[in-house]
Amino acid sequence: PESSPQPEAGFLAQIATEDIRVVLNSDNPNASLTRAELLALFSGKTTDWSQLNGKAATVYVWVPLAADETRQAFEAEVMESLPIVPDARLAPDPAAMLEAISADPNTIGYLPAAWETGDLNSTLLGIRMPVLVQADETPTGPAADLVACMQGAIGQLALLDLYP
Repeated sequence: PESSPQPEAGFLAQIATEDIRVVLNSDNPNASLTRAELLALFSGKTTDWSQLNGKAATVYVWVPLAADETRQAFEAEVMESLPIVPDARLAPDPAAMLEAISADPNTIGYLPAAWETGDLNSTLLGIRMPVLVQADETPTGPAADLVACMQGAIGQLALLDLYP
């Protein structure tokens, strides 16, 4: 995405990839949604859960801030050039998204899979993003050793806990 770190910004190294998941409150009966249904929900064409065989209740869409790479990837892959519903609520970070979705069964959002706690209904989107180490300059000494370890076999095994 456009706001991703640029090579001229210093040092970049990929250490993993991250899946993006749509998340719903565990009390929401619409645990499995199609891409067409997601497009309708996030674009505002579907405004009530009863339109998807749920109980009559207003849909509350949560999205990350516009500069967030997760949002940019979601919009590019799912939204088919349609804008996000204008009254979408903004989550400044994944923790805020989790809190909002956990608190209200009528909410829907998305976040990096590493943040998904298992307490929510979630659906993989097939969107994978790089997880990067970024620094102002090429690391040396222990920092370089850490990056090398994270990219090596032992580091990759350890990262599988967060980024399967």
